[in-house]
Amino acid sequence: MSTPISSTGSSTTPTVDSSLQTAANDRAAVQALLQNQQQGPTISFGGLVSGLSTQALIQALMSAEQAPVLQMEAQQAQEQGRLTAFQDLNSKLQTLQAAASALSLASSTVAKNVTFAGPSGTFATGTASADALAGNFSLQIDQLATPTSVSSASGAGNPITTADAVAAGNKTTPAITTGTFTVNGVPITIVNSDTYGTLFAKIHTATGNAVSASIVGNEIQLSSNSPITVGSGSDTSNFLAVAKLAAQPDVNTGGVHTITSGGPVGVVDPTAVLNSANIAGLTPNVSGSLVINGVTINYNTSKDALTDVINRINASAAGVNASYDPNSDTVTLTSSKTGNVDISVSDGSGNLVSSLSLTNHMLGLSAKYHVNGGAAQYSLSNTVQNMVPGVNVTLQAVTSSPITANVAIDSSVGTTAIQSFVTAYNSVVDTISQTTSYDSTTRTAGIFLGDATVEEVQSQLQNAIFIANGGSLGLTSGFTDLSAIGLTTGAVGSAPGTTTDLQFDASKFQAALTQNPNAVQNLVSTVFKGASNTLLKMSGPFGLVDNAIQSETTRISDFQLQINEQNLLLQQKQQTLNTQFTNLETTLAQLQASSASGSSALAGLSSTAAASTAVTSSAG
Repeated sequence: MSTPISSTGSSTTPTVDSSLQTAANDRAAVQALLQNQQQGPTISFGGLVSGLSTQALIQALMSAEQAPVLQMEAQQAQEQGRLTAFQDLNSKLQTLQAAASALSLASSTVAKNVTFAGPSGTFATGTASADALAGNFSLQIDQLATPTSVSSASGAGNPITTADAVAAGNKTTPAITTGTFTVNGVPITIVNSDTYGTLFAKIHTATGNAVSASIVGNEIQLSSNSPITVGSGSDTSNFLAVAKLAAQPDVNTGGVHTITSGGPVGVVDPTAVLNSANIAGLTPNVSGSLVINGVTINYNTSKDALTDVINRINASAAGVNASYDPNSDTVTLTSSKTGNVDISVSDGSGNLVSSLSLTNHMLGLSAKYHVNGGAAQYSLSNTVQNMVPGVNVTLQAVTSSPITANVAIDSSVGTTAIQSFVTAYNSVVDTISQTTSYDSTTRTAGIFLGDATVEEVQSQLQNAIFIANGGSLGLTSGFTDLSAIGLTTGAVGSAPGTTTDLQFDASKFQAALTQNPNAVQNLVSTVFKGASNTLLKMSGPFGLVDNAIQSETTRISDFQLQINEQNLLLQQKQQTLNTQFTNLETTLAQLQASSASGSSALAGLSSTAAASTAVTSSAG
């Protein structure tokens, strides 16, 4: 069967020849094999009947048949190389397009920055858009914006009483353990049956009635007419730490010495379920809710701990951060925004808000500042948008006197953007140069030599970057092409072949910005906006290079289909040859057997005849 071979580029490829050529190839393969048979060792076959090496003979025949397949595989490999090269080129074109797109924005060319000068320290930072006017303005900061907060007006936990069990752990976090603690060097033992009342009596007795203990508010106070010391390395109970008496100073007021807890003793346990968390006045066994800034937060006192409720608040859209402070036994809601905007908080159902006593509102402050000595201005945020047109300022500290803000062009931004473009551009043109070259010494051609698509890419790219008649595009005289900002392909008179890569003179670009920033912006925006569009058409979906990629992919697929078809035919032919040679061996074996039988019969006849002749002779 004859199968056409696809062609690539400008090359042409003959078709697989007709059955006449195939037959000629088969004869040549067999003749070569038989010649080798005569010159070499005896060939053998599994049946050992014909004496022919039929497997070698079949392999020789099949090798001749495989020539078209090998030719197609070689062409497919060539197409795969072209596909990979096109994909690499397209990737580099896309990188170049992104760099050109960035340069088409004014913010990449005439970017501006803001600096502040004045008293030592950082008082403000700022950003400026490309449209901001260069120049100075003064800034006086009287007040920073702060967030609003709502906190517990008093401790959220049930306070301790003299009747409470000390070691029960239902009002302290962590629970007070049994064991000993020391006051004035005397060990005092806590047992499970102790209440605060009985413990205070033990302290009084153990110290020889020198130290008295009592509950003041929700704190424990030790008092004496002489200095008091607490704690020892031999203590085994954590009472002094949990009661917040450890490390507290002895205060002498008019001859009376006191040591008082550093905070509330009866506190909320934030990790226990709300029913048993020691929250003062909380209604137990309730599925309740609280509402913060209009957002409902649900809870179940039998399942949720205070930490669960806090986490739920923080994950909600209420716009606050909730926290619990064990030192003060208070819950605080702090607004995520600054300014004098209050937080709305209330119980929906249940009474968790009222039990936590969330009634202490501290309204936040708005920022207060003056620009150029003008009237006071206010902002809910410390980041002030358009403090002057195009300039955003973040206030960081109050100033004692005005500071000066300077808005100026930041040439480093444009320099970096142009250098990124130059790097991407040179990567593209170097790739094109390498893949379209020809080495006369080795007679090796680049994979894209003479390729129309790559030639078109090169032409369009050059036309997009090196524009002609810039004046007709509205560009300012003296700024009508990229050489005005230091972008060239080398000095006049450069050696041939050395002027494909772009070169960038950053100092010339910076000088042009200083001389006429508007003209520079117009030039860069015009050229690179056009270049970006051209590159997008070349490298984007259904673009010039993408179409080439799709064509190569189709060719590779077509070759694979043809190779698969030919391999299937070859497999069938090999099976046919195997069957034919097997039948040949079988036939030969049968003939050999028949021949042996005939020879045996002839031999028998010959013996009989000889015997008969001998008998006749004897009788005569």
